[in-house]
Amino acid sequence: EAQKKAYEEQQKSLEQQQYEAQQKVYEEQRKAYDEQQKAIAEQQAYEEQQRQYEEQKRQYEEQQRAYEEQQKALAEQQAREVQKAYEEQQKAFEEQQKAYEEQQKAFEEQQ
Repeated sequence: EAQKKAYEEQQKSLEQQQYEAQQKVYEEQRKAYDEQQKAIAEQQAYEEQQRQYEEQKRQYEEQQRAYEEQQKALAEQQAREVQKAYEEQQKAFEEQQKAYEEQQKAFEEQQ
């Protein structure tokens, strides 16, 4: 009877040890899983930040391109306006020159 009781105690103790060992393994697995999930979440957050950065960079470059095209168009327009003003000035000068020459001619004919 005493031997049977000792055997049962030993079995109970063994079962308790097995249970505790399994519990410890489970806790370690759970901890590893949680750490893995945390690492995945951090990686996803980093990738999202990277994506947002790339999108902002793309928008900035697009704005920069649009600004440069606008500046180019403005410069071309100004160059055309300057050219036109120069041509008009040249024409006015030539008309003035012609008027002066006609005046000169008339004056000479009078004399």
